[in-house]
Amino acid sequence: MAQSRFIYTLKEVAVMIGENLELIEEVTANSDNIAEGELVYVQIPRQSAP
Repeated sequence: MAQSRFIYTLKEVAVMIGENLELIEEVTANSDNIAEGELVYVQIPRQSAP
Protein backbone atom coordinates (compact mmCIF):
# COMPACT_ATOMS: atom_id res chain seq x y z
CA MET A 1 0.00 0.00 0.00
CA ALA A 2 1.34 3.45 -0.90
CA GLN A 3 2.11 5.91 1.86
CA SER A 4 1.17 9.57 1.57
CA ARG A 5 3.85 12.19 2.20
CA PHE A 6 3.12 15.74 3.22
CA ILE A 7 5.44 18.62 4.01
CA TYR A 8 4.34 21.36 6.38
CA THR A 9 6.11 24.43 7.70
CA LEU A 10 6.83 24.58 11.41
CA LYS A 11 4.21 27.32 11.71
CA GLU A 12 1.58 25.07 10.11
CA VAL A 13 2.50 22.23 12.48
CA ALA A 14 2.26 24.54 15.51
CA VAL A 15 -1.24 25.59 14.46
CA MET A 16 -2.31 21.98 13.73
CA ILE A 17 -1.29 20.74 17.17
CA GLY A 18 -2.12 23.91 19.07
CA GLU A 19 1.43 24.45 20.26
CA ASN A 20 3.68 27.49 20.55
CA LEU A 21 5.76 28.07 17.39
CA GLU A 22 8.85 28.98 19.41
CA LEU A 23 8.71 25.65 21.25
CA ILE A 24 8.45 23.72 17.97
CA GLU A 25 11.41 25.67 16.59
CA GLU A 26 13.47 24.95 19.71
CA VAL A 27 12.72 21.21 19.67
CA THR A 28 13.49 20.81 15.96
CA ALA A 29 16.67 22.92 16.16
CA ASN A 30 18.31 20.34 18.43
CA SER A 31 18.98 17.19 16.41
CA ASP A 32 19.38 15.20 19.65
CA ASN A 33 15.59 15.48 19.98
CA ILE A 34 14.91 13.96 16.56
CA ALA A 35 15.39 10.40 15.36
CA GLU A 36 14.75 8.55 12.10
CA GLY A 37 16.75 10.64 9.67
CA GLU A 38 15.96 14.03 11.17
CA LEU A 39 12.25 13.81 10.38
CA VAL A 40 9.44 15.06 12.56
CA TYR A 41 6.15 13.24 12.22
CA VAL A 42 2.85 14.84 13.18
CA GLN A 43 -0.23 12.68 13.01
CA ILE A 44 -3.66 14.19 13.44
CA PRO A 45 -6.59 11.86 14.07
CA ARG A 46 -9.01 11.64 11.19
CA GLN A 47 -12.51 12.86 11.84
CA SER A 48 -15.10 10.21 11.24
CA ALA A 49 -17.93 10.89 8.83
CA PRO A 50 -21.31 11.68 10.47
